[in-house]
Amino acid sequence: KALGDEVKLLPLFPSPVDLARGPLPKPPARSGIRALEEAAVGLTVQEKLERLGQRLAELKVDALLVQRLDELAYLSNLRGDELPYQATFKAIGLATADRLLLGLDPSRVDQRVRKARPSVRFVPEAELWSALGKKRRIGYDPAHNTELQRRQIEKSGALAVPVESPLGPLKALKT
Repeated sequence: KALGDEVKLLPLFPSPVDLARGPLPKPPARSGIRALEEAAVGLTVQEKLERLGQRLAELKVDALLVQRLDELAYLSNLRGDELPYQATFKAIGLATADRLLLGLDPSRVDQRVRKARPSVRFVPEAELWSALGKKRRIGYDPAHNTELQRRQIEKSGALAVPVESPLGPLKALKT
């Protein structure tokens, strides 16, 4: 109405912006997750979890919440290519001394990867907390984990214990 009764707005299809920009690039094909040859990376997942387990015992926690994608890739010896310019994959993890639970869309993980990683359990993210069990002490790093995930720990019935993540120093150890 501010423009007056003589002005009429009409939709333009295709829009001039679309015409100037040209066709959009096709989105990348949905990629999966692949397993690295563990002989090439130094330590197996089980060996990494055992080392982590020693630190968890020192910290007096049963598990560690892992949200940093590079830490998930390190612990699992898995890689993905769904994120541009990265070899990581979208997931959230709970690590214990003997297993790694990865919360993600399990359909992204084929049977070859599952067989190659018996210490890794792939569960839908919504089931991650129940898959670990109740009444546990779960470590989280306030510098690396979100408040939402800290609350998820408590909501699951576990005790959220603030700790400094031991994964950085473990990653730095060269084998």
